[in-house]
Amino acid sequence: MEAQTDVQTYIERGTQALAQGQARKAAIAYAQAAQIEPNNPYIHLGLAEANLALGSYGVVYMACRKVQELQPEGGAANEMAQALLNLLDRRYDRALQHLEAVISEDPANAYAHAMRA
Repeated sequence: MEAQTDVQTYIERGTQALAQGQARKAAIAYAQAAQIEPNNPYIHLGLAEANLALGSYGVVYMACRKVQELQPEGGAANEMAQALLNLLDRRYDRALQHLEAVISEDPANAYAHAMRA
Protein backbone atom coordinates (compact mmCIF):
# COMPACT_ATOMS: atom_id res chain seq x y z
CA MET A 1 0.00 0.00 0.00
CA GLU A 2 2.85 2.37 0.85
CA ALA A 3 4.48 1.81 -2.56
CA GLN A 4 1.20 2.73 -4.28
CA THR A 5 1.02 5.93 -2.24
CA ASP A 6 4.62 6.74 -3.22
CA VAL A 7 3.87 6.10 -6.89
CA GLN A 8 0.82 8.36 -6.80
CA THR A 9 2.84 11.07 -5.06
CA TYR A 10 5.57 10.89 -7.72
CA ILE A 11 2.99 10.97 -10.53
CA GLU A 12 1.30 14.01 -9.00
CA ARG A 13 4.67 15.74 -8.58
CA GLY A 14 5.55 14.98 -12.19
CA THR A 15 2.22 16.21 -13.51
CA GLN A 16 2.39 19.40 -11.48
CA ALA A 17 6.01 20.09 -12.41
CA LEU A 18 5.28 19.58 -16.10
CA ALA A 19 2.28 21.92 -15.91
CA GLN A 20 4.55 24.54 -14.32
CA GLY A 21 7.18 24.19 -17.04
CA GLN A 22 9.64 22.36 -14.79
CA ALA A 23 10.44 19.51 -17.17
CA ARG A 24 13.58 18.31 -15.38
CA LYS A 25 11.75 18.06 -12.06
CA ALA A 26 8.90 16.23 -13.83
CA ALA A 27 11.27 13.77 -15.48
CA ILE A 28 12.87 12.97 -12.12
CA ALA A 29 9.49 12.40 -10.47
CA TYR A 30 8.28 10.12 -13.28
CA ALA A 31 11.59 8.20 -13.23
CA GLN A 32 11.16 7.59 -9.50
CA ALA A 33 7.61 6.36 -10.09
CA ALA A 34 8.81 4.05 -12.88
CA GLN A 35 11.30 2.42 -10.51
CA ILE A 36 8.43 1.47 -8.20
CA GLU A 37 5.83 0.61 -10.84
CA PRO A 38 7.62 -0.17 -14.12
CA ASN A 39 4.56 -1.60 -15.88
CA ASN A 40 2.39 1.52 -15.68
CA PRO A 41 2.03 3.00 -19.19
CA TYR A 42 0.97 6.40 -17.84
CA ILE A 43 4.24 6.77 -15.95
CA HIS A 44 6.22 6.09 -19.13
CA LEU A 45 4.01 8.54 -20.98
CA GLY A 46 4.85 11.15 -18.35
CA LEU A 47 8.53 10.39 -18.88
CA ALA A 48 8.06 10.89 -22.61
CA GLU A 49 6.24 14.20 -22.18
CA ALA A 50 8.82 15.56 -19.73
CA ASN A 51 11.73 14.49 -21.91
CA LEU A 52 10.14 16.02 -24.99
CA ALA A 53 10.25 19.35 -23.16
CA LEU A 54 13.91 18.69 -22.29
CA GLY A 55 14.79 17.85 -25.89
CA SER A 56 15.84 14.31 -24.94
CA TYR A 57 14.28 12.74 -28.01
CA GLY A 58 15.92 9.33 -27.58
CA VAL A 59 14.28 9.00 -24.17
CA VAL A 60 10.96 10.14 -25.66
CA TYR A 61 11.19 7.43 -28.30
CA MET A 62 12.04 4.68 -25.78
CA ALA A 63 9.33 5.78 -23.34
CA CYS A 64 6.69 5.90 -26.09
CA ARG A 65 7.64 2.43 -27.29
CA LYS A 66 7.33 1.19 -23.71
CA VAL A 67 3.84 2.72 -23.48
CA GLN A 68 2.84 0.89 -26.66
CA GLU A 69 4.31 -2.36 -25.33
CA LEU A 70 2.38 -2.01 -22.07
CA GLN A 71 -0.88 -0.91 -23.70
CA PRO A 72 -0.96 -2.71 -27.09
CA GLU A 73 -4.75 -2.68 -27.30
CA GLY A 74 -4.84 1.10 -27.73
CA GLY A 75 -6.29 3.62 -25.33
CA ALA A 76 -5.42 7.19 -24.46
CA ALA A 77 -1.83 6.53 -23.38
CA ASN A 78 -1.10 4.54 -26.53
CA GLU A 79 -2.67 7.23 -28.73
CA MET A 80 -0.65 9.98 -27.03
CA ALA A 81 2.54 7.93 -27.37
CA GLN A 82 1.84 7.50 -31.09
CA ALA A 83 1.19 11.24 -31.41
CA LEU A 84 4.59 11.96 -29.82
CA LEU A 85 6.32 9.45 -32.10
CA ASN A 86 4.68 11.03 -35.14
CA LEU A 87 5.79 14.44 -33.90
CA LEU A 88 9.38 13.21 -33.64
CA ASP A 89 9.10 11.86 -37.20
CA ARG A 90 7.66 15.21 -38.36
CA ARG A 91 4.41 13.55 -39.40
CA TYR A 92 2.33 16.40 -38.07
CA ASP A 93 -0.97 15.45 -39.72
CA ARG A 94 -0.79 11.97 -38.22
CA ALA A 95 0.19 13.41 -34.84
CA LEU A 96 -2.90 15.62 -34.95
CA GLN A 97 -5.11 12.63 -35.74
CA HIS A 98 -3.82 10.81 -32.67
CA LEU A 99 -4.22 13.93 -30.53
CA GLU A 100 -7.84 14.19 -31.66
CA ALA A 101 -8.36 10.57 -30.58
CA VAL A 102 -6.84 11.34 -27.16
CA ILE A 103 -9.05 14.40 -26.72
CA SER A 104 -12.11 12.43 -27.82
CA GLU A 105 -11.38 9.79 -25.17
CA ASP A 106 -10.20 12.26 -22.50
CA PRO A 107 -11.56 15.79 -23.13
CA ALA A 108 -9.86 17.13 -19.98
CA ASN A 109 -6.36 16.18 -21.17
CA ALA A 110 -4.68 19.58 -21.03
CA TYR A 111 -1.41 18.28 -22.47
CA ALA A 112 -3.17 16.99 -25.60
CA HIS A 113 -4.96 20.32 -26.03
CA ALA A 114 -1.68 22.20 -25.63
CA MET A 115 0.06 20.02 -28.21
CA ARG A 116 -2.78 20.48 -30.65
CA ALA A 117 -2.64 24.28 -30.37
